[in-house]
Amino acid sequence: MKKKRKNNIFTLDFSSFNKKIEECKYMLEEASFYKKLLEQIKQCFIYMAITKIDSILCYGLGNFTSSSISRYQLAVLLLLKDYFHVNVYIYDPIFTENEVNFLIKFNIKIIEQNEAGFRKIDNITLVFLPHCPTKLINNLLWSNWNRQLSKCIVLGNSFTRLAEYGIERDFKEKYFYVHSILPAIKELEIENNFRYTDIFNDISLHIFLHHILLEFPEVFWENNPKPLYNDNDIEYISSKLSTDCIID
Repeated sequence: MKKKRKNNIFTLDFSSFNKKIEECKYMLEEASFYKKLLEQIKQCFIYMAITKIDSILCYGLGNFTSSSISRYQLAVLLLLKDYFHVNVYIYDPIFTENEVNFLIKFNIKIIEQNEAGFRKIDNITLVFLPHCPTKLINNLLWSNWNRQLSKCIVLGNSFTRLAEYGIERDFKEKYFYVHSILPAIKELEIENNFRYTDIFNDISLHIFLHHILLEFPEVFWENNPKPLYNDNDIEYISSKLSTDCIID
């Protein structure tokens, strides 16, 4: 069931805030970071034998009206939207009413409820998960656990580093789908050379190589249970725990 967001404790000056976003976009567009990102996305196209993406899906952007990190991440999202001329679908359980209204002004499609990453990908999609919990990635993989994963490009935390940082047994048990799909992933590390190094750190592009997915036996894709987690984990807001949001 969709929950109604609480009214913000202040009214956003849309014109003034839009200028801030435009400044972020301009800074990024001129940066070698963004130019290289576009080149690497096009490299993914070559590996996937495609010429375009059909849509962008974004989770976990955060409160961009109060966080400069989220603001630059939104700027990248808007630049990619304009560059590829595609629809963007977005959700974060902590978005405020002001933020939702601001995104709508950019014709961004707001996902109506907290899917917790359990979303089926039906077309060629760039999935932008800026510093999102590993659980969201794991859930998205489970929801698309078949060879159609080859339609996804994931821009988010490095899968390789996630696996390296985790204790092997614990990581495999907790994030089974991330762990299991690693052999089929081609990861392109994004150089963290933007002016502010805490915005796009540890980010990579990931594609799922179709020829390797074809090599996996049918049993690999069958009888895999839906992921379950401890609801007390504050890093991850499940649909059960999703609540109305306000700015601090």
